[in-house]
Amino acid sequence: MKIETRMRLRKLIAGLPKPWPLRACYRSLNRLYRKPRTPQRKIESLLLLCEVIQAYGGFAGKACLEVGPGARINLPIIMWLMGAERVLSVDLAVRIDPSYMASDIEYYRANRQRLVTRLLGLVRGGEGAEIAARLERLLALNTASREGLVEQILALSNITYLAPADAGQLDDIAAGSFDMHLSHNVLEHAPPENMRLILRTAVRLLKPDGICVHQIDHTDHLGPVDRTIAKVNFLRYDDEQWSRYTDGWAPYVNRLRASEYLPIFEDCGLDVLEIQNTVDDGCVNLIKTGALPLAEKFRSMATTDLATTGSIIVAVPRR
Repeated sequence: MKIETRMRLRKLIAGLPKPWPLRACYRSLNRLYRKPRTPQRKIESLLLLCEVIQAYGGFAGKACLEVGPGARINLPIIMWLMGAERVLSVDLAVRIDPSYMASDIEYYRANRQRLVTRLLGLVRGGEGAEIAARLERLLALNTASREGLVEQILALSNITYLAPADAGQLDDIAAGSFDMHLSHNVLEHAPPENMRLILRTAVRLLKPDGICVHQIDHTDHLGPVDRTIAKVNFLRYDDEQWSRYTDGWAPYVNRLRASEYLPIFEDCGLDVLEIQNTVDDGCVNLIKTGALPLAEKFRSMATTDLATTGSIIVAVPRR
């Protein structure tokens, strides 16, 4: 089935009343197309993000604010394992899934030695014993029962979960409260005007020597729905087409390319220290050969910018 047909079908079904049996049937069928949501891919990506952060002083003793944890709170957990003093995790809705968190801890248990080796490889020698001790305390939690599991993890890891809450409207929190402001594959879901609010709030909440680190996923998020499409397949649609297919059922994706984030950061009072871009050679080839036709709004942009599938942006408040 062509991706456009499936997008129309999903949008139609999303508009049906919740008890409608067709909704449940479609969700079941859709699992045949989706890539499995395994803890491994998420955790490996988070560890790469943490590797970048370690180059800027790491987490030890830091107060951190995370934007948009979603169904899993692995990033706050890893920050705590690596020495963070406290973490505030802010989300627009309550999304933490106890089943996901139980499976993640099981993954930690099954890969304990490998995880310890990875974490110890990121920190200075004196911090290693504390990392190992914190991990053992985490693995000692009872995951057989889902009831109360999330609360136990939050209490153990000194994580405050604030949801529903808007990361661009945290007026009750004092200025200069945090050493670090970060997110993992979240900003691509924010319209530019909302992103500006989030980043301006970050500037207010960060200490003078604080830092912003944001990882961004520039891919077409419908990839798990149809494994045959290009990683940046959505570049073929203009805005009207894209909204026609996705409004009402799909999570919003701003489709900004990597270069378009930089002026937004700078306009919000942040100086970008570093941007690490991942360019997909397959997407480069599809664009250059015309196998992936581009909507007019993207045709003037550099091929490498269009084919960038991920970025990590490191920035500090302008002094």
